Amino acid sequence: MVGFVAGKILASNNPAWKEKDLFGGVFPFSTFLILTGEQMKTTLMWKLTDYITESQISYGIGVLGMPGATAYGGLVDTLRPLKGETIFVSAAAGAVGGMVG
Repeated sequence: MVGFVAGKILASNNPAWKEKDLFGGVFPFSTFLILTGEQMKTTLMWKLTDYITESQISYGIGVLGMPGATAYGGLVDTLRPLKGETIFVSAAAGAVGGMVG
């Protein structure tokens, strides 16, 4: 089973990813994962190192993950509310709607 996960690089032979880099991505749910260079090219993976600390790793699957990206894109790129407008978020109790709120 795969889903959005966040974690820390324990070892790397890839110059783009150093030991202790933090990441978010779409991977199988697992405690440890070994990826080949080819797998890293074909999966959705983003670096979080410059944005959060290890103690904030859950942000990688929240505000800096799919819910945050979907909320931002839906609000800013699709809805484009104008100053003074009132919007109604019908799913404000969910992860994405909560981010919009």
